Amino acid sequence: MRLLRLITGLVVAVFVVGHFLNHSLGVVSIEAMDRMRVALAFWWRSPVGTALLYGSLLTHFALALASLYGRSTLRMPIWEAAQMLLGLAIAPLLIAHVVGTRFTWTMLDHNIDYERVVGLLWSSEWGITRQSLLLLIVWAHLCAGLHYWLRVRQWYQTAEPLAFAVALLLPAIALA
Repeated sequence: MRLLRLITGLVVAVFVVGHFLNHSLGVVSIEAMDRMRVALAFWWRSPVGTALLYGSLLTHFALALASLYGRSTLRMPIWEAAQMLLGLAIAPLLIAHVVGTRFTWTMLDHNIDYERVVGLLWSSEWGITRQSLLLLIVWAHLCAGLHYWLRVRQWYQTAEPLAFAVALLLPAIALA
């Protein structure tokens, strides 16, 4: 179960890093974001990419719930409780984003470009807040999971300062 949770988490992490790098291109231009979106969508919207992404998302979430249910006590280290709570907070925030983008593409065969997405986000204070909060929660959950997994690897101690810099810069630039 732990290995499957790791694998599904890594699949989602690959998507998230690509997605946040795509958002980071917003400091260059909306056109640059759209060009990258098309390249990323080619893989993630393919039948294999879709099954891998959504299968991993659902499996990762279900495994987290199963591990929580299987505990004899809710006593756990603070970092573990924080990671669990962050993970559980993702689903309610993610639903509107998935419906507004993927659902629109799948059901209506309509691609929403970044000019429209950015316009919609900036049209309401709640939209900006929800998306920013989602980005930060997803990123914190991802970083905690990666750190927990890699902390026992000898090479990670050497790479940790660089990983920390990336962990700070990527979401900051994506939010910019």
